[in-house]
Parts: sequence; C-alpha cells; structure tokens
Amino acid sequence: NRPQAGSVALAGLRGRSARDFSNQLVTEQGVMLLPSTGLGFGDGHVRFGLGRRTFPAGLERLDQYLANLASSL
Repeated sequence: NRPQAGSVALAGLRGRSARDFSNQLVTEQGVMLLPSTGLGFGDGHVRFGLGRRTFPAGLERLDQYLANLASSL
C-alpha cells in the first residue's frame, strides 16, 4: 500500500503576500506552492510538499526565481 499523504513544510514569507508569491512563482517558473490562505493560516506562509520526485527540480526553479527577484530589488 502506498501512503496517502507525504511530508510537508510551511515556510514563512516576510513582507509578501503568500497568494501573490505563489501565483507569480507558478506563472514564471511552473512551480506550485500552496499559499497559507488555502489552509486558513492567513497570508504569510507557503506550503512545500516534500515527497514528490520532482522536488529537487522544483527547488532549483524556486532558487532561480528568488535570485531573479533579489536582483530586481
């Protein structure tokens, strides 16, 4: 039997809307994070699903997105 759920992490964001951050990330990099608004925890966190086979590639794309974001500030 396969597990019905996997490990997750909830990461906090500073000065950004989790919903806006998640929408922009999926649009620009094809990486989907769940904003905490979908979990009833306000708008300051995003949820990572850690059990996917594509998790390492998703982290690489997230890193690219964050680097581009930092360079534009």
